Amino acid sequence: MASSGNLQLPEDGATERAPNDASSAVRIAEPTNDEDSVPPVTTKETMVFFDLETTGLEKCCGIVQLSAVSGEKIFDKYVMPVIPMTVGAAAITGIQVMNGVLYHKGEAQLTCTLQEAMTAFLQFLQSLDRPLLAGHNIWKFDGPIMLRAWEELSMKEQFDKCVSGFLDTYSLARDIVPRSEVSSYRQSDLVKAYLKKDYEAHNAIEDVKSLQELYSILKFTPEQKQKNQFSVSQLESRVSLQPFLDDKILFFQLADKLAMQEVNFEKLKLTHQQNPESGLKTLLQSLGFPGPTYTRLSNFFSR
Repeated sequence: MASSGNLQLPEDGATERAPNDASSAVRIAEPTNDEDSVPPVTTKETMVFFDLETTGLEKCCGIVQLSAVSGEKIFDKYVMPVIPMTVGAAAITGIQVMNGVLYHKGEAQLTCTLQEAMTAFLQFLQSLDRPLLAGHNIWKFDGPIMLRAWEELSMKEQFDKCVSGFLDTYSLARDIVPRSEVSSYRQSDLVKAYLKKDYEAHNAIEDVKSLQELYSILKFTPEQKQKNQFSVSQLESRVSLQPFLDDKILFFQLADKLAMQEVNFEKLKLTHQQNPESGLKTLLQSLGFPGPTYTRLSNFFSR
């Protein structure tokens, strides 16, 4: 599949073909032996696999490519960054910007602004039935970057209304794939182990195509899948707790658990303000987090 720089795409950035099995069937009624029984009812869950390429690995890095697939529907946009590409990111992705032109592996690409790309992506998502957005390691990387973009463009509420949530295939793979079967849980290694092929990693459109194919053959229970899903609100909570991670007040595992219960920075701050003596201790213990963490948080808010 060529990039959007080589295609005439509709205004929403999507190329449509006949739908396939990207919508996974979820059984909610089992057949019985009764001749008068009602046939099984299934609902379709629409999946969108997405990936970002960025100017670097920093929290403030910019988006330079946004790609997604849902069955045969394809979205692919290159974004002219306002932040320079780092040397490392350019080497990994093959994306360079020279004299106002963005190149991927030496080939000039058509680009748009971040607002144009995110608006087109929103239209792509709105054309589907509240899809579940899946990606590899999106809880820690792609998700926060995308969330910041939606917030900067004042489009977060629109985005939240048109998706059902997120699924991180990295954490899902860690739950269901034996470590002995793969050299690592990187997407490229999972694809090599299960699809028996290599692909052009760090090209967002190739990443999402291979991830959709990989997902279709992974075996997991509904409970395992649900465990690795999260909402926009939970992602917001996780991003808000970053200052505590930067100051080593919270460790990643605890921050993740708090975020999944939608405990964010403001809630912790308000709890401390209302009861500086024992508010945080009571809150954390009620959530199942005993220990000295509340002391470090209290000291942070008492500065």
